[in-house]
Amino acid sequence: MASFKLTEATKEDVINSYDFGLYQFGESQADNYHNQLEKRLNFLANNPYVAPLATGIDEQYRRAFMVQTLTITALQMKVY
Repeated sequence: MASFKLTEATKEDVINSYDFGLYQFGESQADNYHNQLEKRLNFLANNPYVAPLATGIDEQYRRAFMVQTLTITALQMKVY
């Protein structure tokens, strides 16, 4: 299994999106969204070339988006 590291900004976004989901939709929905996000991150770690390069940051970074209802989560990750 591949490993990955989230940028500090992305870590903060993940925490903030969980907190928002918890406040707006309850613990069950927040957990569900977080679990889906974790699955997406693991998929991207194992299949990094499905996400385009994050040009202008680092040649090893890639960008991916996850759309859940009206919430769009931008992910920046470095795959090792």
